[in-house]
Amino acid sequence: FFLMVYVTMRIGKHLNYTKYGIRFKLACVALCIFLLWDVDTGLFRMLHFAFLGTEPKLGATNGSMWEWYFRSTLDHWSTFLGMIFALNYPITSLFFRKLEARPWREEWA
Repeated sequence: FFLMVYVTMRIGKHLNYTKYGIRFKLACVALCIFLLWDVDTGLFRMLHFAFLGTEPKLGATNGSMWEWYFRSTLDHWSTFLGMIFALNYPITSLFFRKLEARPWREEWA
């Protein structure tokens, strides 16, 4: 999943510094993740058939491809959500700093 972050930030790297460019890139990544893992279009099999087989093996009774699909499905959105949190961290941090600077009564009112 590190490769996904690297490729996302490397392609069109000038867009990483614009307000809407990075959001557009992340929307494209979300679409790719959705199509690859969440929609059964055969895209996952098409991209991995050369590397992974479907014959049963020890530890992978349904084949290596199914095992790889299953394991990568467990956390396929986590890297994307990490990029979203990293993108929004500065504004969230500013919000909390301003909130903590307010008087105690206004903070809880």
